[in-house]
Amino acid sequence: MKKSNFQLLRMIGIFCAFLTVSYAQEVDYQITSINPKNYDELRVEMEKFQGIIENSVAQNLKGTFPILGAPKGSYLEDFGVVFSLEANLYQIRPISPFSPKPHSRKELDEAYQSLLDRVDVLRKSMLLTIAENGTSLRQLRPTDNLAVIVHLFNGYTDPSRRYPSQLIIKIKMDSLSQYSQRKITLEQFSEKVHITHF
Repeated sequence: MKKSNFQLLRMIGIFCAFLTVSYAQEVDYQITSINPKNYDELRVEMEKFQGIIENSVAQNLKGTFPILGAPKGSYLEDFGVVFSLEANLYQIRPISPFSPKPHSRKELDEAYQSLLDRVDVLRKSMLLTIAENGTSLRQLRPTDNLAVIVHLFNGYTDPSRRYPSQLIIKIKMDSLSQYSQRKITLEQFSEKVHITHF
């Protein structure tokens, strides 16, 4: 009787082990089939996109040192890719031994208005850059996101004025694909983009 019980328990143990191995193999297959990216190729694509962003900012933002921090991209599982850079949008006469005079109210007003105008130029140019080049990130899935974060350098602090510190643009790769195939217009694409600046 004891021998029969032992054999029964042994058979149950073997069966459970078989089920465990089969399930692990199935789960592993599902993971690799859901996430078939080539990370080496994705890294190359991200490096190229970093250059595209840098060129766009340099071409559209005239002035002294428009880029303070070169674009850097990161891939986040279950999100997509995020690119960040620092841009200098605040342009004003530098105070130096050769020009020690304090900034006048007129200079400050003009520099502030220029800053707001340059934020708008940056937003429009970055939106177009993403629309025209975003699909070059071929290793991303349609459900992945492409986000660009621009940190806005502010060389002057005035508590009476609101200075934006970041411009964030985010879009789904599926929407980029639709625009690339001309299934939607640039205006329709723009409506799908999430833009935040604060």
